[in-house]
Amino acid sequence: MLAYTFVRPANIRLALWSEIDFKNRQWVIPAKKMKTKDEFIVPLSDTLITLLQEVQQYSSGSPYLFPSTKSKTTPLSDGALLGAIRRMGYTKEEFTPHGFRALFSTIAHEKSPFKYDVIETQLAHSVGNSVSQAYNRAKYLDERVELMQWWSDYLDDVRK
Repeated sequence: MLAYTFVRPANIRLALWSEIDFKNRQWVIPAKKMKTKDEFIVPLSDTLITLLQEVQQYSSGSPYLFPSTKSKTTPLSDGALLGAIRRMGYTKEEFTPHGFRALFSTIAHEKSPFKYDVIETQLAHSVGNSVSQAYNRAKYLDERVELMQWWSDYLDDVRK
């Protein structure tokens, strides 16, 4: 899920099923969980919807998408994502969970047809100087839906 959404690792660990809207194909992360302190919408691609439906079968009724192995009422530990990447054989010099954000950003800026503002907004980054930020409240949601499906298709092709 981290590869497909490239949100900050803490958002994955603390993700709740109540934040997932299967009907509208969105993950709505509350403002209190965001570094920016603004609610954030992550459009969910076809692959991610399928993945989440599979994960839901194994979450044992936990409120968390990825509960701790010790208790379904607590989320994964801080080190769980990093530990998984290390077990795959990647060193800290090669890759970290946060590295999915840089991976997405680099590939999307180099290969996708999407505008800078759309890509950066999907990364939950502020775009422009303080004056333009004060006036431009665009969310680019339609474009971000397309961007997230483009990214998902890109990853699916790489996997094949």
